[in-house]
Amino acid sequence: AAHLFALVLAMAYAIPRVHRVIEWGRLPALIAAVVILRVGMILASPAPSIDVWYNLQEGTDPLWKGLNPYVQTYTNPYQAGARAPGQAYLPTILLSLAPFRLIGDVRYGLVCFDVLTALLLLNTFTRLHGKPADRPWGELWALLYLFFPRAIFITEQAWNEPVLIVFMALWLNLHVRKRTVAAAVVFGLLLSTKQYLVFLVPIWILFVERNWKRIAIAAGAAA
Repeated sequence: AAHLFALVLAMAYAIPRVHRVIEWGRLPALIAAVVILRVGMILASPAPSIDVWYNLQEGTDPLWKGLNPYVQTYTNPYQAGARAPGQAYLPTILLSLAPFRLIGDVRYGLVCFDVLTALLLLNTFTRLHGKPADRPWGELWALLYLFFPRAIFITEQAWNEPVLIVFMALWLNLHVRKRTVAAAVVFGLLLSTKQYLVFLVPIWILFVERNWKRIAIAAGAAA
């Protein structure tokens, strides 16, 4: 039902002139449909058999108890009754998702980060293309991310890419707004979400940021 509702609303973007209520209400309604679909998947699959979910779900618990999550053991879903040593994910991932553990499932955080990413993309597009006539294209850009075909599967499996993507979207937004220091801090936090993002550093220094003070700020945030 939510998919059909979203499809009908999406058709409003193909109509040159629509009623003002539809024009301003279609994006919030489509975002609501996204939230319903993702939350529905979480409720339908409360404990997916994947180590990612157990690492994140159980890895955020020690943070609320003042314990080190990197010396704990975690459920191994691939072997009945087994525990796996060590935490696979960096602190920024765990800290970003920890508040959502309080409401039961860290995957609710992934849903929130997806919505926030879409809103940041829309805001960034609006700042680059400020004409009211261009707003529908910005909305479509945001919706293209939200309705990525595998997005619901990503939510179910607790893949944590939405965390790094929201940092990336926030960095882009701050960069466009010329908030250089804040952008450097966010870039540093972005680097601390996934180990392989270190390969972005030379590209960032060569083509984006050549101020050594801000590079040092980013390095401090990443550390």
